Amino acid sequence: MQIAQESIFTSSTQVNAQLEGRLQNKAYDIQVHDLEWITDGEGVLKPNSSCFLELIFNPESIWEGTYAGRQHHDGFQNLGPLLFAPPDTTMHCRWDKGRQQTIGCMFDIDSLSALHGFDWDWAAIDLQRTFDVQNPFLLAGLRRLAEEAVTPSFASELQAECTLVLLALELRRHFLGTPKDPEVALGKLSHRQMCLVNELIDSAIGSGPSLDDFAEACDIPARQLSIMFKRVSGMTLRNYVANARLKKAKNFLSDQRLMVKQVAYMCGFKSAAAFAAAFRKEVGVTPQEFRESLGQIAETTH
Repeated sequence: MQIAQESIFTSSTQVNAQLEGRLQNKAYDIQVHDLEWITDGEGVLKPNSSCFLELIFNPESIWEGTYAGRQHHDGFQNLGPLLFAPPDTTMHCRWDKGRQQTIGCMFDIDSLSALHGFDWDWAAIDLQRTFDVQNPFLLAGLRRLAEEAVTPSFASELQAECTLVLLALELRRHFLGTPKDPEVALGKLSHRQMCLVNELIDSAIGSGPSLDDFAEACDIPARQLSIMFKRVSGMTLRNYVANARLKKAKNFLSDQRLMVKQVAYMCGFKSAAAFAAAFRKEVGVTPQEFRESLGQIAETTH
């Protein structure tokens, strides 16, 4: 069953809404809307067990909100351009008539495998801080998701999930802090951090995550990450990523629907030529030759 934003917001106010883009699967629903509120109105936002992030572009109307059923209930406050609604909350909203473009992002953390094992105690956060969130990383990530939703690529699903993982980790850092794992104090990467590194590699497209991206996700300095990673895996992070990309490339090459240049992009290579050179150096044949050999093997088994 897919997550759907339509189930979390209720209002009887008339609105002209145009859906400009959407990305959706069982873990998330990302929608870009052009909205025109005909009159002033009120509504209720209730994300249930999911997280909800919304960014409003060029708002002509003012939105205000207040949470119900929580200790902090200080009346309506300006929501600002960036709003975060934690799971299991109910927000009462009101707004002036006017036009706005929005990207709403609803996602279920438990369905994003890279985030398993983290503590998500949203009930502990100060709900006052979820209005008018000041965080450039979240802003940039939502803008990237908006672009992907409006103009999807062949790898939009991978791009969306990778970006959501990083956004969720930033939400955790922004609102909950990042307690250290015991293994980190001993100079080792924890099992959870190794799983996170692997998930970021597996879900990456284009140039993929940088050393700084891995370090930020694991919440340790980049130089320290490099040392700790080699201590655990026996190889450098760069070599580990390279090997993982080639392994992923072999799996993608078995799909005849994908062009070689698409496989190159999905596995983090800057060009098809760079991919071919790296693949041939490691495997001994070009990506096309490897694909043809897979076809020959399939023919002999039938």
